[in-house]
Amino acid sequence: MTAARSLAWLPAALIALAPTASDVRDILVRSLRFTPVELVELRRGKVVRHTIPTTVPGEIVVVGGVRIAVAKTVFLDGLRDIKKKKTG
Repeated sequence: MTAARSLAWLPAALIALAPTASDVRDILVRSLRFTPVELVELRRGKVVRHTIPTTVPGEIVVVGGVRIAVAKTVFLDGLRDIKKKKTG
C-alpha cells in the first residue's frame, strides 16, 4: 500500500515540474493516456478519470485529473506539506 501511495504523487509532481504547457500535455497524453476530449474537459474545470488497460491479471490502473489554478510553486509547496504530514 505504501508503494501505491508513493506512485500516486508521481504524476502530479511530474506535471508540476514540467517547464511548459506542451510538456504537461505530453505527460497527460503519452503517459497518462488522456484523450483530446478529456483535455478539453480539464481546461473547462471538470474532473476527468479513466482506466488504463494492463496486461497483469488482477491489476487495475485508474487515472484522474482536475485543473488546479495556482502557481507551480504554490502547488509544489502544498504537495511537500501533505507528504510531510503523512510521513510524520
